[in-house]
Amino acid sequence: MLDKSEHSTSSTSFSPLSFPVKPKVLPVFLPFAGCPHHCLYCQQSTITGVKSTLSVDYCRTQIEEYLSYSSDYTHLAFYGGSFSCIPRKFRGELMDLAKSYGFTRIRFSTRPDCITKEPLDYMCQYVSDYGVDLVEIGVQSLTQRALVLNERPYNPNGVFESLERLRLARLSVLGLGGTVTLSAGVQIMPGIYGESDIEYYSGLRRLLSVNGEACGGLVPSDNIVSTIRFYPCVVLDGTGLADVYRSGGYEPIDFSRAVRLCVYGYILSLAKGVSVIRMGLPPIGDADSSIVAGFEHSSFGDIVKTVVMCLYINVVGVSRFSHLDKGQVLGYGRFNAVSGTELSFGSDEARISYEVICERLHKSFEGDSFADYIRNFEGSYHRFASEWVEEQQSCTPHYR
Repeated sequence: MLDKSEHSTSSTSFSPLSFPVKPKVLPVFLPFAGCPHHCLYCQQSTITGVKSTLSVDYCRTQIEEYLSYSSDYTHLAFYGGSFSCIPRKFRGELMDLAKSYGFTRIRFSTRPDCITKEPLDYMCQYVSDYGVDLVEIGVQSLTQRALVLNERPYNPNGVFESLERLRLARLSVLGLGGTVTLSAGVQIMPGIYGESDIEYYSGLRRLLSVNGEACGGLVPSDNIVSTIRFYPCVVLDGTGLADVYRSGGYEPIDFSRAVRLCVYGYILSLAKGVSVIRMGLPPIGDADSSIVAGFEHSSFGDIVKTVVMCLYINVVGVSRFSHLDKGQVLGYGRFNAVSGTELSFGSDEARISYEVICERLHKSFEGDSFADYIRNFEGSYHRFASEWVEEQQSCTPHYR
């Protein structure tokens, strides 16, 4: 059991280039919980590996299993379904279960329309009574056609309405003397069926534009979106999207496009003060053997970060670096890709972080020229990254 004293409440600023310490999250999976139907691409049981009937006891079993590995978790999160759309009684039982294990920081994932349907006072109660500090929203796309084709039950305006509701809940709790700062996480699906690259770029810029300036002095900044996940679309067996793909109606995302779209998203997110907490599917469940088409790699996030570094070197010139060999700059397991947000430069610059790199890259370009530059650089990183992937014997890519 966790010691409650280890989880004191605190307010966190999400100002640009100032990120919170990465929490250690204990995940409890609730596949399809609260979902009225399966979206075209979705197969949560395959992705999470959780197939049991949902119950408080089974959630307790998941918690006990994770605690048997470690006891230093800082947060508990309910993932895999639309948490705020499941019956309110069950939600309360799950919140109380988390509280019984000493968790004072809770997170959950849900759909945008499930937030707009939730009464504001209940959302405030989650924050004040249970310490909910992050609500992850499955945005996936801001293209209306893509949402319809993938059977997502909301429109782009609904996404912004849900973010505004979370902002109001945060301000309400803080205005009443609360100490937990609520923010939103968003999940985006590059390459989703029915969306062009231009629509993806435009939608992502629009989404991250909701982060604004200080609001009434109640919070250090009005950045409601604090985290983002990028899940390039893969086609899973047993889904409606697999049927569309097999009939020739969908061209799956390939390696170059997956990297290009996520490089753009990674740079833009960090430049806007939003922490990227995942790129690519998590290494759990049976998704590995169920992928029909698309690109997936267990170290996809490292590939993207390394390409960002290559892009930056291409912009500033390799002569700016001092005494760095190829292995240091472009290597798996090296400090720039994994242990690393910093890289040594010459005497004029001591250390530089990914946040600063992304801010500078973003400022170097305007509008669509940013995406164009990444595309023009594609030949260089495709050749390098393809060789790099092949060299990783323990990380076999799925590219069909």
